[in-house]
Amino acid sequence: MFINAVWRRFGVKPRLIAPADLRLFPDARSKSGFRLCSVIHDRDGQVLHTWRFVAPYGEICEEIYQVGLELHQRELLALEPEMLRQISLRCFNDMRTILLVHDKRMLGIVRKEIPQLVARGVVTAVQAEALRLGIAETLIPGSKELKDLLQVSLTSPGLRHGYILKPIRSGKGNGIIFGDDVTAPEWTSLLQALTSPGEISAELCVVQRRITPQPVSCLIKMNFRLPRPRLKVHRNNDISMQNFHHSYSIFTSHRDLYETSRAL
Repeated sequence: MFINAVWRRFGVKPRLIAPADLRLFPDARSKSGFRLCSVIHDRDGQVLHTWRFVAPYGEICEEIYQVGLELHQRELLALEPEMLRQISLRCFNDMRTILLVHDKRMLGIVRKEIPQLVARGVVTAVQAEALRLGIAETLIPGSKELKDLLQVSLTSPGLRHGYILKPIRSGKGNGIIFGDDVTAPEWTSLLQALTSPGEISAELCVVQRRITPQPVSCLIKMNFRLPRPRLKVHRNNDISMQNFHHSYSIFTSHRDLYETSRAL
């Protein structure tokens, strides 16, 4: 979707590059001392206004001028420090956003700091209210708020239906646990483990208040034409229509959307 949008608006088609295809070449003419490039494969078409060259090991490479990062933390940590430095110099989405803000605990920190931000004049009262309403209630592992939720859950088991557990560094719906998907004892056991977390791991979760989206009607403008149906005559004289049926998915609830995203 992003690639097509850039192509239609700017006439430039971004290329998807895997970390394994990145190459660094020393370049005395560059201010950074290196030229960041990617290996070009046979499946990659020629892009206008680009210069390709043959690297010392026979690979065909193309220089990279701008980068948009869509990598997990483990993929970033697997790259060499100099490679990370060169990527950050050409990256239009700040690498610090991926390493820090992507952590779900940041939501709880920002929401908790809103009163102090107002007191110091960092944000106005109107901006603070927008932050409070726009950021889901997020309880950080080991916090007093989470311990209070545990105590209330012990006397009100049904309270878990209004909350979810979300891994601090996951994305795309992976690993989310809905409170109504577990029993009351399982829920209190999960919360108990979060009140005194040990080593920080990818499985560590925050607790967020469950939000049920309101249904809305969307009209999507399609920028392509559906193929016209074609008749096909079989040997037994049966006639079938090709390219006629097109299926669409309609999500009736947030759970349908979540389950579908997990399957994709």
